Amino acid sequence: MLQEDRLTRIEEKIDKISDSVSSLAKSSAVMSTKITELEVRREESHQRANKFSERMDHMHDGIHDLDTHLKGLESKVTVTSKILLGIGSILVAAVINEIVRII
Repeated sequence: MLQEDRLTRIEEKIDKISDSVSSLAKSSAVMSTKITELEVRREESHQRANKFSERMDHMHDGIHDLDTHLKGLESKVTVTSKILLGIGSILVAAVINEIVRII
């Protein structure tokens, strides 16, 4: 009897160990799947970040081109305003000259 009880306890322990190993195997498979999914998501995130970086580079180049163009326009506007100021001054002087001549 003592021997049978002992064998029964050993069998129960072996069954528990077998269940634990089976549970660990299932958990390992689930974790492996989740790790694979995370690696896919990480790669997708890297691709999105690379596309975003490319767009930012393109926008930066566009802004640089726009800045260069605006600087060119700024110099043209400065020259134009000086010319108009000169013409305006000549016109004001002519009008004052005519008023003085009339008086």
